[in-house]
Amino acid sequence: MHYRLSITIPTYNRADCLSELLDSIIEQIQQDFPVEICISDNASTDNTAEIVQAYQKQYPHIVYSVAPINQGFDRNLLRVVAMASGDYCWLMGSDDKIEDGALAYLAQILNQYDELTGISVNTQIYAKNLLKQLPGNIVPASKFTQDQLLHDSGATFVALGAYFGYLSGQIVKRKIWNEVVAAKDLSPYFNAYIHVYIIGRMLQIQPEWLYVEKRCVGWRSDNDSFLSGIGAFNRLQLDVVGYAKISKDLFGASSNIYKKFTQIVINTHIKCAIRQAKENKVTGFSWNALKLTVKYYWQFPAFWLSLLPVILMPQFIKNSMRWVYRNFGVKRVILQIRKILTGNP
Repeated sequence: MHYRLSITIPTYNRADCLSELLDSIIEQIQQDFPVEICISDNASTDNTAEIVQAYQKQYPHIVYSVAPINQGFDRNLLRVVAMASGDYCWLMGSDDKIEDGALAYLAQILNQYDELTGISVNTQIYAKNLLKQLPGNIVPASKFTQDQLLHDSGATFVALGAYFGYLSGQIVKRKIWNEVVAAKDLSPYFNAYIHVYIIGRMLQIQPEWLYVEKRCVGWRSDNDSFLSGIGAFNRLQLDVVGYAKISKDLFGASSNIYKKFTQIVINTHIKCAIRQAKENKVTGFSWNALKLTVKYYWQFPAFWLSLLPVILMPQFIKNSMRWVYRNFGVKRVILQIRKILTGNP
C-alpha cells in the first residue's frame, strides 16, 4: 500500500501516554487517506509492547520494532524514520497527541503541494494530563498568522529553526531526509536535536517549507522525561551547545542567519529554561548558567538586554513584580510611580 503520510513515533517507557496518542490518530484516519504508524521502542521496560500489540489488532497499519538496547533519542529517531514507507513522515513525540481535524487538513495540504520539503504545524499547549488547554504559543517570534509557504533556506531557519526543536510540530519529506542521513556521519549532532540539523540540511537542498497555522498537535507540557535525571543545567547545556553547533555548521559563525537565529534561541529556549530552573530553586543553577551563557552569548545584545537580567535577578524580586503586574496592571503601576515622583496625590 502506498502511504502519503507516515507518523513516526520514537518511544521509551511511555506506555502511560502512548494509548492517548494512538487513539487520537486512529479515530481520525479515513479510508481515502490511509496513514502508516511506525513505532520504534528504545528497549522500554514497561508494558509498551503489550499496548502496541493490542492496537495492531485494531489497526493493521502499525509497524513496531523494539531495539535490543537503549541507543538514545537521536538514534531512535533515525531508526523510526528508516522504518517508514510514506512520502512524508510526521515526527511525533510519544507523549503528545494530534488535534481534532488534523489528519483531514493535512490530507488537503499534501494533495495541494507536490514538492514540499516539509511542514511545521502549529501547536496547542496542554497541562500534563492533556485535559486542560493552556494559553500561549511555542512557535517563536516569527508571528505567523496564517499558512505561509517559505522559499528561502536561511530565512526559514531564522523564522522556525528554534521551533524545529519541538519534534511533534514537524513533518518531513522522507526522500530528502534519507538523502541527508546517508550523506555523512551524523553522530556529532546526537544532542537530542538531530532532527534540527537534518531539517536545516534539507532546506539547503530544497527550500520549500510550509508553515500551517492550524493547531494540529497537542503538546503535553512539563513532561520532558527522555532527559529525566540529567538535571536542569545539563538540559540548558544541551540547548545552548546543541543549537550553537547546528546553526554554525549549517550557515557559518559569521553569517547573519546564525546571529539572528541565536538571538531568537536566547529569547525563547534559553530564557525559558533559566526561568523554570530558578522557579524550581535548583541549587547552584544561576552561577553555572551565567558561566555557560557568557561563553556562548557575550557578543549578542539579547544576552545583555534580555537574558542576563533574568539570570541575576533574585527570584523574590521577580515574584513581587509578577504579583504587582497581575494585580494592578502595567498602566496602573506607571500612574502610581508617576504620582510618587511628581508629588501629585
